[in-house]
Amino acid sequence: MEVDLDTFETKVTGFWAAVDVGRVMNPILCAGQVEGGTLQAIGWALTEKLVTRDGKILNPRMTNYIVPTSLDAPPFETILVEAPYSRGPRRREGRGRASDGRRRPRRRGGDRARDRPRPRPRSAPSRRPLRSLAEGRRAMSVTLTVNGSLLTLEAPPAARLLDVLRERLGLTGTKEGCGEGECGACTILLDGVPVNSCLVALGQCAGREVTTVEGLGDAQHLSPLQEAMVTEGGAQCGICTPGMLLSAEALLRETPAPTDGEIREAIAGNVCRCTGYQRIVKAVTEAAKRREVRA
Repeated sequence: MEVDLDTFETKVTGFWAAVDVGRVMNPILCAGQVEGGTLQAIGWALTEKLVTRDGKILNPRMTNYIVPTSLDAPPFETILVEAPYSRGPRRREGRGRASDGRRRPRRRGGDRARDRPRPRPRSAPSRRPLRSLAEGRRAMSVTLTVNGSLLTLEAPPAARLLDVLRERLGLTGTKEGCGEGECGACTILLDGVPVNSCLVALGQCAGREVTTVEGLGDAQHLSPLQEAMVTEGGAQCGICTPGMLLSAEALLRETPAPTDGEIREAIAGNVCRCTGYQRIVKAVTEAAKRREVRA
């Protein structure tokens, strides 16, 4: 660790994690989960603080609850310690199991009730300022290019680009996270530049080119960047992945052989709580090599 004795700013410069994981089925994803959990612990220790008063959370938004970004994540050395659980199928059970083989007692009927699918409550109507403004306005024709296709849409000009992509065009690869432009989950490319689509009005896109994650490739024809994200374990829950891919794509178009520092800078606006960022940085580095070979 490094500590600035004037400002007391603290920076973690390296971290070693040795974790008992039972029998490892996927070493890359398992290591990524360890690194992601470790970075969350670093965040809780150094940057994250939940402020409450009279039972009310005072900093519930990403603008005032500070989570670690790729610039805060240290290099990780992850050691997976295998302690196979002999009673499990293929000796692969053991992750999260007590070392002496004890099982959590089941409550007859209780666990069944817990595991039963539950109906989802109906969500309350949205109160987002931009969407409510759009609903009260007359629609107009907006022509733009989306993933190489020229489209003309009839929609209120103040409608969020995020809503148009997901609800009108069915391009659900673009995710909504915070809705405030802080998490990067809704990142798309606007004329090749990564922007948060939750902050872009449809009217601002007239005559411009929009690229979403669907424009990079599909399940049958992945781009080198998408392939590397899979093989290097850069995707876990997947919420941040589309935005992360597009931020990285913009970087690789401008800088074909980026350094680790340049990659971390480029994806600093995309928050990931699963991987610890190290696997994502490796994926982008690998994608740069694959693009060079294919070129």
